[in-house]
Amino acid sequence: LGKVLNEYPTREEAKQIALPWEPTIEPLYRVIADPETGKNKAVRVPEFDLVVRDDDPVAPPLGVKPETRSLVTNEEMFDIAEALMKGEGSGKVLYETGGSLKGGRKVWLLLRFEEPFRIGGRSGTETIAYYGLQNAHDGSGAFRGQGTNVCIVCDNTSHMADMDATAKGTEFVFRHTCLLYTS
Repeated sequence: LGKVLNEYPTREEAKQIALPWEPTIEPLYRVIADPETGKNKAVRVPEFDLVVRDDDPVAPPLGVKPETRSLVTNEEMFDIAEALMKGEGSGKVLYETGGSLKGGRKVWLLLRFEEPFRIGGRSGTETIAYYGLQNAHDGSGAFRGQGTNVCIVCDNTSHMADMDATAKGTEFVFRHTCLLYTS
């Protein structure tokens, strides 16, 4: 359910309203029959982790991820929002909407530009009111940033923002992989 505010919230207020939890990693186990005893036993699944919410130990898991895939946490989404708005010039973040879908498997933050962002030279992309950050903690999609005119408030508008940003060429996709640097 939504909450309408009279003014834009601070980062901490937005976090408490929209995303007051974090995805965390737990070892993934499966039950197999022990060939020696015939009894069931739990064994660690190699190379995979379970993604869960840190606020509800009995909630269904958000997903399973390979150990090589990095998580973009909710806290990091807020960090990215602040970095984006500093780059936009104002440094002030206007959190328009934010929240989670499907029990937290998908999350978003929608930022409003103080002045609409103008892109010239391409039909239909002259003005963009919002910048959306969307993520899928279940691994069904990559972390992405999107210039859009769609106000994300639900799964349908999340999908509309995806289509809008793709059509306008204003979507940036960041895959969840670990990068190894050597020197």
